[in-house]
Amino acid sequence: MMLCSRCASLDFGSLIERACDQTEVEPWNHDLPSHIVYQDVPFDAIKQAAAQSCQLCRMIQYGHTQVPSQWFGEGMRPKDNTPIMLSLILERCTPNCESVSVQCYALCAAVQAGTEVAEDSVTITVASNIGSSPYIAQKRATWNPDLWRSWMDDCCKTHTLCNAIKQHEHAPTRLIDVGSETIAPRLIESRRGLQKYVALSHCWGDDLPLRTTSANYHEHTTAISWEAMPTTFRDAIEVTRALGCQYLWIDCLCIIQDSEEDWSRECTLMGEVYAGATVTISSSQGKSATDGIFKPMLWSDLACDISITWPSTKEADVLYIDFPAHPRQWSPTSIMSGRLSTRAWALQERVLSRRMLHICERGTFFECACSEVTDRLPWPMPLSWLDTNLLFYRNFMRLLDPHQVLLQWHSLISNYASRSLTYAGDRLPAVAGIARAIAERHNWGYVAGLWTHDLVAGLLWEVTDPDIPLNKQSSSYTDPSWSWASINRTMLYIPDTIGTRHDRSWFVDRSSITKLKLSEWAPCLHIPAWNVELVGEDSYAEVKSGQLTIVGKMRPINLKDPAKPREWRQDLTFSPGRSVEVSYFPDATSSLRSSNPCTETWCLLAGFHRQTMASTFCDALIVQPVLGRPATFKRIGFMGFKCHVRDETVDNAWAAAVDWLLAAEDQQIYLV
Repeated sequence: MMLCSRCASLDFGSLIERACDQTEVEPWNHDLPSHIVYQDVPFDAIKQAAAQSCQLCRMIQYGHTQVPSQWFGEGMRPKDNTPIMLSLILERCTPNCESVSVQCYALCAAVQAGTEVAEDSVTITVASNIGSSPYIAQKRATWNPDLWRSWMDDCCKTHTLCNAIKQHEHAPTRLIDVGSETIAPRLIESRRGLQKYVALSHCWGDDLPLRTTSANYHEHTTAISWEAMPTTFRDAIEVTRALGCQYLWIDCLCIIQDSEEDWSRECTLMGEVYAGATVTISSSQGKSATDGIFKPMLWSDLACDISITWPSTKEADVLYIDFPAHPRQWSPTSIMSGRLSTRAWALQERVLSRRMLHICERGTFFECACSEVTDRLPWPMPLSWLDTNLLFYRNFMRLLDPHQVLLQWHSLISNYASRSLTYAGDRLPAVAGIARAIAERHNWGYVAGLWTHDLVAGLLWEVTDPDIPLNKQSSSYTDPSWSWASINRTMLYIPDTIGTRHDRSWFVDRSSITKLKLSEWAPCLHIPAWNVELVGEDSYAEVKSGQLTIVGKMRPINLKDPAKPREWRQDLTFSPGRSVEVSYFPDATSSLRSSNPCTETWCLLAGFHRQTMASTFCDALIVQPVLGRPATFKRIGFMGFKCHVRDETVDNAWAAAVDWLLAAEDQQIYLV
């Protein structure tokens, strides 16, 4: 192994042992000191050594020049005279969530800026090839079934919360018996009691080479050709066998794809399938079923081995240095950058699965409702690293506070809306399993993606990318305009609408604004009735149409489409010579255009929420009449503006605009 004189002179064995011995571990302290290996080395010296084949310097140079910076733009890349500091990084860990210890595992090459060390750095994992020291983790192979089984066993035996999660008695209609090396896989009709099975979460891709149809169904019940299966399916079968499980569920093989009746029935059970699986295998990085689950390790040509002797034991070892594999970068959290994380169906599969085994380019990761572990580290990751949002997504359905449940639902839907679908009609079905689980726990009604006990808050979402054109499948989708499911674009819910509420009769004039408490929200419309027409029989799946009966205050307004994408601020004229600046979020860039130039645009007042003691926000829906249907409107956007809470005698544009809105007579309309 080629190393420059500077790197070759580093006694890594002594450095690691001294750093660990000198570190005082305090259970309440998550931050441990780093130990400087060298500093003030010009970046030019690093580059010269890399050019002369020093592997460690190659990693540092590559990391600072080729890997996208987390903090700096391209103009902030280190220059030749920029000093580099190499530090030994220690991490606090809690094996089995009991004792506290420290394991050294990484080097950190950071750019120095004067007396301060810049946050931008390159992290390089250090592992042991032999494992002759208690100070450092032993290198693990990506294919490690024994480790995977130990993760599953530990969860099953020790995680009270995971075991408390209800396992549905429902068994999938069909499963794949994975067979063995001598027995071909085949499709079987499932039965009660056949509960231990593995599920697969994966991207189909544009052209799925194998699926079950009415024509080949009986053939698949005899044997599924190994040669005909795409690589991802073969890999999933191999993993299932390695985990000691006999049965596997793959959507396109276990659902008859050309049968509308079978799809409609199985779609309603999809959430239960993933919730009931012993573990779900996630093909996180594959773009299609032909890519396979196992992919080449990235940057493997930059790895190097360094021979050392541990001072305390005098035993020889070989350090394996790999770039870049910091668990913060390659953990279940980082899977959000994988292809599977862009698919709408995958969110439900991940949230509802009790356990998931993610197999990625950089390693294997296991997550459940209690923890996340990785083959890059021998212990559970520190709590500060965990994807707390995802863990809360898994657990929020067991919360009792309706406001907290609704808040997390809105957060989850905002995440979900950024994901893509091949068929826009799947917008509601792809999240139906989560909705059904919430409804069963809280006895809530569900209407086209909204909860009936809080429909007003469900209306308050805004589109963040109105300029994105809809694809062909999406353009024919006709969910009710008031549902987030109708737009098939990235959207966000307004978080401040979840909190303390007042009945609309309490909010009578502008003086009521001053009575709002901090973070309090008051709706200004009422929804006494609603109805939807379903496509099938499942109330959580696709709908044909929907109508809300709304009683509220409306004003005709004149808004224009944004001149540029995402340019949302404009003036709202509410009386001759008077206007107020508002933020207008159209549901589509062309929302305000109409084939009929006489079509009016209206503002439907939704409510007020106090953000600070000095300001309150006014929220409103932008709607247009539906021609030929009296008192019937469709939503085309969302509008909000800040109201300054001052003495009522102060006459300003915001106060006048609020007075103008509140002075409107209540009227009953239908929103479709």
